[in-house]
Amino acid sequence: MNDELRMFRKTVRRFIQEELAPHQTRWRQQHRPDAEAWTKAGATGILLTDVPEQYGGGGGTFAHEAVVTEELAQAGVHFGSGVHSIVAHHILAYGSEEQKRHWLSRMARGELVGAIAMTEPAAAPSPSPRHGGLPAMPWALRTGLRPPPARAGSRSRS
Repeated sequence: MNDELRMFRKTVRRFIQEELAPHQTRWRQQHRPDAEAWTKAGATGILLTDVPEQYGGGGGTFAHEAVVTEELAQAGVHFGSGVHSIVAHHILAYGSEEQKRHWLSRMARGELVGAIAMTEPAAAPSPSPRHGGLPAMPWALRTGLRPPPARAGSRSRS
């Protein structure tokens, strides 16, 4: 771990202790963090830390995401930034340039929160031939993204 990551860890730890941990009881009762927590996390720079800066992310590496995850776990804070990051990486991988610029910057600021909903029978996250061998991505309905086309020879369940 280098000095930059150590300083980042201190910032993340302090933010979690001051802004997130004190609200855990209430958030567990309401089944979600407050919207303000997301925008504060975005302003502090702990959302989408490994997404390129050109899309509003932190421009860091997986090590930055790992620091956030470790510090949340160490504090026992349930926040949801892991799923948020997964959604962002799907947009980064499959979205158009316009979609990346529109959605990722807003997610990095905490203005939008990424979520995944399973709508397949039995909600199994296994790869689906309908989506070219990728897991079903119903969040595409909200973001306007479309899954990649099915591979030739794959069966459609239409």
